Amino acid sequence: MESSPYLINKNYINKKVDKTSAINQLISIIENSDNLSTRIESINLLAQINADTNNVFKLVENLLISDTNESIRLAAASTIEKIFLNDALEPLRWIFKHEESLKCLVAISK
Repeated sequence: MESSPYLINKNYINKKVDKTSAINQLISIIENSDNLSTRIESINLLAQINADTNNVFKLVENLLISDTNESIRLAAASTIEKIFLNDALEPLRWIFKHEESLKCLVAISK
C-alpha cells in the first residue's frame, strides 16, 4: 500500500521516520503516483520539511523544466524558491525562455 503524503508527514513529525526516509518516500510518490494532488502535496511537503538535498534539487528542477502539468511546475517552482533560492538562477533563466504557461511565469516572477 502506498503511503500518503499526510501519513509520511505525520510519521516524520512524530519522529517515527527520519528526515531521509520521509524525503525518499515523498520522492517515490512524486515519481510513481498517477494522482496529481498527491504528487503536488508531496512536492509541497519537501519544502515544508526543508528537504534541501542535492537529489531533491535535481528532482524539483527537472519537474520545473519538463513536467507536462502546470500545477506540478508551479509546486516545483515554489519549492525551489523556498529551499533552493541560491541554486535557482539557472533553472529560472531556462523557464523564462521556454515556459508557455502565463500562470507559471507570473508565479516565478514574484
